Amino acid sequence: MSDHILVCVTGQRTCDRLIRHSAQFSQTLECPVSVIHVSSTRNNFLGIRNESEALEYLYQKSREIEADMTVIRADDVIGTIADFARKKHITHIILGGPVATSTWDVPKLLKEKLPQVEFYVIPSDVTVPIKTALITNM
Repeated sequence: MSDHILVCVTGQRTCDRLIRHSAQFSQTLECPVSVIHVSSTRNNFLGIRNESEALEYLYQKSREIEADMTVIRADDVIGTIADFARKKHITHIILGGPVATSTWDVPKLLKEKLPQVEFYVIPSDVTVPIKTALITNM
């Protein structure tokens, strides 16, 4: 199986750093990148100006690195990302950090559903691409 990277983004412009990291990583692995944003059906994300503008910005950043970006509305964010990853045969997932709260640990929940996938958490204070070995690998 060939490698394929998935970048999980929120509705924040600062997620462009994750897309930049994935571009560098994809060059190393010589593989495609996909970007996903899952928005709860309870949120009217297109009605929130900052979020819709951020998603448009992230879409443009995705196109710059020749990545496809998918926006999905679903209540089960973890399940939706896992299903998408299986359908796209994802081998690596990049997330921004911190992604764990006292009640919701995104990498752990995804790892339970996708044990064969390698996870990389990019700390929020890292804004320029760094060697993947320096990123927290789960």
